[in-house]
Amino acid sequence: MCPESVLGGSAPRLLDEWQLAPAVWNHVRRAVDDRQKPGQFILTGSAQPAPTARRHSGAGRFATVRMRPLTLWETQSPQKYLSVASILRGEPGQDVSTGSMGFEEYLEAILRGGWPGNLSRTLDGALVANRGYIDAIVDVELATASGVRHDPWRIRRFLHAYAQVTAQPARMQTIVDQAAADAAHDAPGRQVVSGPYLDAVRRLMVVDELPAWQPSARSSIRQIGTPKRHLADPSLAVALLEGGRDRLLADLEMLGFLFESLATRDLRVYAQAAGAFCCSLPAARRARRNRCSR
Repeated sequence: MCPESVLGGSAPRLLDEWQLAPAVWNHVRRAVDDRQKPGQFILTGSAQPAPTARRHSGAGRFATVRMRPLTLWETQSPQKYLSVASILRGEPGQDVSTGSMGFEEYLEAILRGGWPGNLSRTLDGALVANRGYIDAIVDVELATASGVRHDPWRIRRFLHAYAQVTAQPARMQTIVDQAAADAAHDAPGRQVVSGPYLDAVRRLMVVDELPAWQPSARSSIRQIGTPKRHLADPSLAVALLEGGRDRLLADLEMLGFLFESLATRDLRVYAQAAGAFCCSLPAARRARRNRCSR
């Protein structure tokens, strides 16, 4: 297809799932250079392109924004809200309440997730859709995103172990050991390793790790801590653990971790929109390696 036929037309021009045709990145870059105008294109995708894709860095031309599932505010859940932006400005938290949520409403929000397609589904329908999403990730999307054929069984065991430590500062070796224990029980002799799977699910943005808190941007002391492990949405953890309403009610400790993950998801969305800095784990590692802080 001729690039001009895709890039031409009124701006801004949205190109969805661009990572499936990564060559479009360089065509967009050239178009931006030619036009010398801001806001010409929006490139959206559900995964980062495969590491073998060759493309210009896009420095000075592209700004990257991490998108997350819908927050409780965006799903119009009745809740007491405080403005994160006003708190970050040092002002009293502006009350923008729309009602209140009880235990059952929070439970359903965790089960349903922040997926737009689930807004019109019954809770049972949402649970089925979430499990289908996990199946698609394991069976198809990881191989598409990474360009490497992975063993779906091993991926599922790894993600299951990851979901078990939701909202906990678990070392990767702990997750691998748990996955190995599960694997030994289900299929003796089959091993599970973390490296290629973790990289792949990061590219798919299935995981959303929360780095350990750092004391000060100017501090010469960089605390090295284990990140808290979160999936992109707590409903994915529920799907991986094959959970439902009754199962979560029987394990209130796990439900508490899932609630923390729900709160973390929303807070990161609000903080990002307010201009707060929240780096990913690889960026934090680079900062330590380069002996600099942001």
